[in-house]
Amino acid sequence: MSGRLLSEFLDAAEHVTPAVAKAMASLGVAFIIDGLPRYGITRIECNGELYEPSIDGGPALIVAELCGGTDYGKVAVEDLIAFLPNQPSKWFLRHGSIDVLGETAIVKAQGLKTALTVYRTPLAWLQAASQGACLLNWRADPRYVFRGIADLKCEDETLARRLTARIAECSLPVPRVSSVRRIGRAA
Repeated sequence: MSGRLLSEFLDAAEHVTPAVAKAMASLGVAFIIDGLPRYGITRIECNGELYEPSIDGGPALIVAELCGGTDYGKVAVEDLIAFLPNQPSKWFLRHGSIDVLGETAIVKAQGLKTALTVYRTPLAWLQAASQGACLLNWRADPRYVFRGIADLKCEDETLARRLTARIAECSLPVPRVSSVRRIGRAA
């Protein structure tokens, strides 16, 4: 799956016109970071939370979630994310195989025991030069998604409240543990 997704993403990157790159730059998003494209553009049709490329569909920006670094020759493309820049809070996954955008930053924060910045949308994540993470699947358990990270710095208070509420929602209450019999001293 990864090779096909990489090919699909690189094809979408080839369709980025100078006008699209200029419009994205005006939003604070560089097309090239570390010599590699960070987004592409293609036509899609949506089906629930997933999308399919379609010549009859509408144009959308495509972002690749990479596993293992930022060199397209040495990493796997885990999934692709599509969104419209004028509707950044609504996105679609190609296969639905990931819960978060920014796994590389999560692994780095785990290893270095540093804080992780969490962004509200894939667009905000791109505006931050693909640093930090964006929770894509709000049905996922954030305690697992951000496992081993003690400090999450959210983009804003609204996101911080939403993430805190989701963590609380996933947390099971700790039961009270007691004994029905007391252990006494033997005579």
